[in-house]
Amino acid sequence: MENLQNEKELVKLKQDAFYKASLIKDGTFMTGNLHEDFVFTSPRAVVLNKRSYTNDFVLNVAVQLEVFESVEETIVIAGTTAISSGIVQARFKNKGMMAARFTMTFVYYNQDWQIIAMQETLIP
Repeated sequence: MENLQNEKELVKLKQDAFYKASLIKDGTFMTGNLHEDFVFTSPRAVVLNKRSYTNDFVLNVAVQLEVFESVEETIVIAGTTAISSGIVQARFKNKGMMAARFTMTFVYYNQDWQIIAMQETLIP
């Protein structure tokens, strides 16, 4: 791995690409960038693995996102693990805006950062 600051920038780029891929329904990105053991815990405590997150959320035509982005991130790297936390903002078509605190965990695997876990908690 490069120096710590460069790695943080790479993690941030991967995180931004994840939100964009979710927004534009890019299943190919998810296949290549979510670790095989990926797990997502939704704001309503629903747990999804890589396949169910990709199929039931990202590629689901009923889920129509207009905005999906993170703000106020903090990224920490410890060895081959990176943790990003902050606020995710999402606007669903015909459902309004929501904000949640998120934690996204990355592992350095096969010379790249992959997302292995993500959790969101709604902000009232």
